Amino acid sequence: MVQVTAIIIYLFFEEVGLFQSLGRAWNFLKQSWLFGQRSPVVLYPSLISLIGSLLTMFVMLLPVAILIFHIRKNEWGQVAIGVLIGLLLIVLVAIMNTMSVMTSNLSGAILAGRQPNTSGAWMKLSDLGGGLYVMGLGLPTHHFWVALKSLFTKMSAKRGWENDDHLFIPVLANEDISFRNVPGRINDLQAGNSVFSARSVDIHKLLMLLSTGALIIGLAAGLGVGWFVLKNGQDASQARVLAFALAALMVAVFTLPVVLLSVYVITLFNTCLYQWGMSVHTARRKGPSGSAEVPEPLAVALGIRQGG
Repeated sequence: MVQVTAIIIYLFFEEVGLFQSLGRAWNFLKQSWLFGQRSPVVLYPSLISLIGSLLTMFVMLLPVAILIFHIRKNEWGQVAIGVLIGLLLIVLVAIMNTMSVMTSNLSGAILAGRQPNTSGAWMKLSDLGGGLYVMGLGLPTHHFWVALKSLFTKMSAKRGWENDDHLFIPVLANEDISFRNVPGRINDLQAGNSVFSARSVDIHKLLMLLSTGALIIGLAAGLGVGWFVLKNGQDASQARVLAFALAALMVAVFTLPVVLLSVYVITLFNTCLYQWGMSVHTARRKGPSGSAEVPEPLAVALGIRQGG
């Protein structure tokens, strides 16, 4: 009975239009913010990500500015500038993914009715060790590879863990499991029909729109500031360096908070899906007396219950 009910809810909410799905996504975004206000501890990792990202940008943009000032006209200098900027982006992504494990751990405890434990979340990160850093860099690369592969090859009918890799971080964060064993765990959840996607809540499209809008505003502000500096600077070389630094700062100021908010919301969304599956799995084990519930932020977005 529990399985049939879950499937009916799942299929019903899959068949909605784009605007409905974006509306549900907006509701989930609001619920995510309320969730963070009720339990501020879940926002700590995002704050750490923001501080760490800004410090990383400050440290790594200094050598980039120096290279622009001294060897920008040299071909190898241009390559070095590109490598440093690429490395900066990789490090920023790694920081965000690493902190998202902590976010999922804290939010997962709250959704499961437990008290969130910040020290326990830090201990979780420590226990994961090197595998966590590999995940921080490797998981985005894996997502990119799967998306690229789907453009040129026909997707296999066999359902592998890659089809539900949105559960990777929630499983890693909320279970006593190693990095290497997560794919097998997701396969087990798939085999037990305990995996949901809630595609009717198109949170990814909404956050992409918000991030793109923030990036456009940041680029416009950065280009405007850079143009003003170049136009009024006395020394052309120094003006270029200052223009680059201020333009990068403006882009970061407008874009980085929105990106970090997106990472938090996506992490909470995926953690809700994970907890939904765990609830269904537990209810099945209890038999007829068992009951499964959709976690509140997602349930409100789906219209199953009223939000506060």
